[in-house]
Amino acid sequence: MVLQALPLAPTDLNVLCLVVGGFIVAYGLVSLLVREKFYVAESTVAVLFGIAVGGSGLGLLHTNEWDEHGRDHFMLEACRVLIAIQVMIAGIELPGRYLRTQLTSVMLLLTALMLVKWLTTALLMWAILGLDYLDALIIAACVAPTDPVLANSIVKGKYAERHVPTNIRDLLSAESGANDGLGYPFLYIALYLKTNATVGGALADWAVNILVYQVVFSIGLGALIGWGAKCALTFCSRRDWIDKPSFLAYGVSLSVFILGLLGYLGTDDLLAAFIAGNSLTWDDWYRLEHESEHIQSTVDTLMTVSFFIYFGATFPFHEIALLFPWWKVLLLSIAVLVLRRMPWLLALYRWIPAIHTPSEALFAGWFGPMGVSALFYAYLVKLDATVPDNIRTAVVPIVSLLVLASVLCHGTSVAFFKMGKSTAPVLLEFSRTLTSTVAARARRSMSKDRSTSPEARQDRRPWSRGRSTTARGAGLDLATPEPTFASGRALPASLAAVEKTAETVEMGEGEANVLESLIAAPVEPRFLPNADSDLVAVIAEQDGHSRVSVGTPGARVSASSQLSGGR
Repeated sequence: MVLQALPLAPTDLNVLCLVVGGFIVAYGLVSLLVREKFYVAESTVAVLFGIAVGGSGLGLLHTNEWDEHGRDHFMLEACRVLIAIQVMIAGIELPGRYLRTQLTSVMLLLTALMLVKWLTTALLMWAILGLDYLDALIIAACVAPTDPVLANSIVKGKYAERHVPTNIRDLLSAESGANDGLGYPFLYIALYLKTNATVGGALADWAVNILVYQVVFSIGLGALIGWGAKCALTFCSRRDWIDKPSFLAYGVSLSVFILGLLGYLGTDDLLAAFIAGNSLTWDDWYRLEHESEHIQSTVDTLMTVSFFIYFGATFPFHEIALLFPWWKVLLLSIAVLVLRRMPWLLALYRWIPAIHTPSEALFAGWFGPMGVSALFYAYLVKLDATVPDNIRTAVVPIVSLLVLASVLCHGTSVAFFKMGKSTAPVLLEFSRTLTSTVAARARRSMSKDRSTSPEARQDRRPWSRGRSTTARGAGLDLATPEPTFASGRALPASLAAVEKTAETVEMGEGEANVLESLIAAPVEPRFLPNADSDLVAVIAEQDGHSRVSVGTPGARVSASSQLSGGR
């Protein structure tokens, strides 16, 4: 009688908060174990949990009572917001001037590779599912982009940082950030050919509406917004007008602004968000200032986990079973995962400067996940009234199937690829991390007039007080002697081969993974230039310490880190 009198309120919102919030709390307690010991991405765990509690499982989360049109609109806009934030983060976290220094590599991935991925996937859909080839081209265009949400979960974490070279992680981030917005040309050329009476009319509409307005205009506007945002942020930071929380949330806030502005203009907001993010951190200042705070990673994790729980809970098992036999959809999933990307990248990698070895090409070829961006384009097609009904009926089930296969396979297979045992890629990774972080602070300390330098004014922000701008501020030991160098020559010493073990060093009020542990190896000393400045680094071993020197012929800052063991 007492239990019957309890004022229970099992509303959809209460159940949703209970299930999703409970999962995030429980998963958070063992997240490091899952990611770094079992090497499973959070998106994989979230989608399996969503399937378990959804309509095909326990039935705790169900949306069958919701209006289908409203549910589809919700999914479309949820994908759009999540992708916009993700591509902004991807643009910010790329090294400064990356799109200029690696333009050839990025353009080959965005043009030649994306084209063959699209055509190959369409061919497989035509051969296995029996679709009309033009219909298959429309659906295949949805899964042509590499998803930034899943790519982010693959290229981050201790395992990825230890075993995946930086050049590959940066390349995957750049590709996944840029090609989300570049899915429009592939999708709409097929749609215009399907819906226009003539090929000439279709090509004319495509050139004006898509290439010019959706692509070129959004790139230009995104670069302009990013540059203006960087100038405004620098101006206000020098005058201590902005507090730390607002500074750290600046990138995410900018992505929301771009989402609204370019969405209102009817152009490609996703491509503009990525370009704006990279423009914002073109000189690496914003990236270096916020990289130790992890606020964007927190937002990313919360949104990603919530989205994939919902995706798993609403997965269209019933619709797939009505459309195709299960053996066909399983065969399609396997064929697309194996043939869509990997063979082509292995064939093209010799012309991609950012990929150095066949093993790197194999890794980059396998990890081209399909995820939130594919669902975004699928719901975009479904909600387009000009698209034939047979395509609108089939697009979401087929794309959802491929996304599920990608989440399960790509989210659990990163441990099978180990490239970090090679000295060279990791040495380059350590060099870039060290020179971009320590050298930025060294550059400030070498200023002749600190009182008028922009960096000095930036470091007078309230949250930066008490944090040195030299290497000592990064928790580095400057007391012990360091090897000297001049004009690109280092003292004879044994160079340390770099094995990333994610040693955390103190940075005043926060922490950052700036230095890594070094394991001695008897190889020739190496002079490591910093490509973005005239600062250079020399790594050598002396008296049981890994020695690092950063500086110019006129001045230098030195650092050392105690070796933390061997293999």
